[in-house]
Amino acid sequence: MRIAHIGNLANIGFLHCCFLRKAGVDAHLYVNENVKICPLPYSSLNFSIDEDWIHRYPRKNILSMIVNQVPLALELSKYDLVHSWTCSLLPAAEEMLKLRNKNYIASATGSDLREAATTRTFNGVRVRRHFKKASYVYHVFDPLTNSVVEKLDIKECGLLKIPVGATTAKEYDINPDRKTVFFLPSRLHYTSSSKSEAVFKNNNRFLNAYARYIHSGGNARLIMLKRGADYRKAVRVIEDLGIIENVSWLDEMSPKALAAFFYKCDVVVDQFNDLPYPAPGGGIAIEAMAHGTPVMIGSNAELSNKFYGSVAPNLSCSTEDEIYERILECEDKKYLRNVGQACKEWINKHHGWELVTSDLIKKYKEYL
Repeated sequence: MRIAHIGNLANIGFLHCCFLRKAGVDAHLYVNENVKICPLPYSSLNFSIDEDWIHRYPRKNILSMIVNQVPLALELSKYDLVHSWTCSLLPAAEEMLKLRNKNYIASATGSDLREAATTRTFNGVRVRRHFKKASYVYHVFDPLTNSVVEKLDIKECGLLKIPVGATTAKEYDINPDRKTVFFLPSRLHYTSSSKSEAVFKNNNRFLNAYARYIHSGGNARLIMLKRGADYRKAVRVIEDLGIIENVSWLDEMSPKALAAFFYKCDVVVDQFNDLPYPAPGGGIAIEAMAHGTPVMIGSNAELSNKFYGSVAPNLSCSTEDEIYERILECEDKKYLRNVGQACKEWINKHHGWELVTSDLIKKYKEYL
């Protein structure tokens, strides 16, 4: 079985290709020359970012991208099946696959299907066409995306989980007198940049709750990454809240550096999205759980039970008051150890790479 993946948003295309190849599938990854590929944090995956199954195509400007579409389409049509991430497969390739009686599977990561597909623009038309013509669509199953899927009359769809590999056991420091270390590596995003934008990470809620905790005499340290549309605003918010001395900033990290930091912190703070999802979080949350670190995140028990049959044992909260109560709970380091161990067990059961990759291969075989 020869499978071509095109696109690599959040390194997910590379991640799936690595596990597919580990399972014996001849999977190849196609990305434009501007796309970043990061080494993975699993010692069992001995793949570099320069493997011969990783193919880059030109995209210096719009003209080079258009000119390259025909040869790229011809190349992709040689595979048994194409898996497109975030509409990376363009119309020329879609038509070429159709002429060769080949199928493609489309994965929506959120804003593409939820927001871009609803706009009255050329890109909106392209996005709608891309998902309607796909043989199968993977998406995140939040209410807004579900409504778009229904309007587009997409019948064949499902939830594709992010696979995780084996990780080293975490050593927990249960000293009750030391500072609690919170790590917020997610993009800082809580204000709108466009009319079509509907979903935010709402990290500012944690900042407000954390400030309340510090000013009440709490003993903690918050470490954040310099990333996201609202990074500069967050710096000012932290100054206004009077907690500069209780916050540290680091540059963006690679997946391997993130994994190493999961072992150093007590809690990973992700996002407090008001839109319910079935998954226990995005890539960062899932990786943190795989490394045995508790995750503070807004989650939906009903959807989790529907898709998983159980609820991830993370530190679920959404409002500022709920977050504040969770921060107080984090003073109990034995409790955090127990939550971290439960998170790792749960994520390995539901997102272990063997299970996820096996299910993906079964789906591919349906459309060969």
